[in-house]
Amino acid sequence: MKAKLLTICTLLLAAGCTRTPVKNAGINYAYMDTTVRAGDDFARYATGHWAELNPQPKEYPMWGTVGKVQDDNIKALAALIQDIAAGENKKGSIEQKIGDLYNMMMDSVRLNSEGAAPLRAHIAEIDAIQTREDLLAHCARESTTTFSSASTSALTRKTPGTTSYASARTDFPSETETTTSATTRRTQ
Repeated sequence: MKAKLLTICTLLLAAGCTRTPVKNAGINYAYMDTTVRAGDDFARYATGHWAELNPQPKEYPMWGTVGKVQDDNIKALAALIQDIAAGENKKGSIEQKIGDLYNMMMDSVRLNSEGAAPLRAHIAEIDAIQTREDLLAHCARESTTTFSSASTSALTRKTPGTTSYASARTDFPSETETTTSATTRRTQ
């Protein structure tokens, strides 16, 4: 019995040692265009077939693996949410809440009949802002009730087609700073 077990273990070990290692290490060789010399056009050599297999959609100004993953994720999430919304879900469950929210937002007849009425109270709050302190208080309230706020930093393109970015301004100058800055500009 021990001899058979030793023989089987030896054969398995030998089979494992002689196996050719898999060449992947995060690189998909099918995406490479090896007909091009790496020294002549490295981008084409490294990703030439990826670009052919994943053409840039017309609605996107640029396209790459990150954009494709994001696009695929959005499509997968949309399909998941639509499946949940189409089903009969247990009352009070997360699925029921997701389905109700989705169906409510897709009800264009109701949305068109309501128009901007659901926003009137919020617009009135914004119209009531008179001072820097009012603005800060409003932003503080918004940051606890919504997904975005004025205190969130963001990067935006300065000019379409450029690679430089400008940080969105998140600090609001006081009235004194604004007056001083305007006076300085006028005197220069």
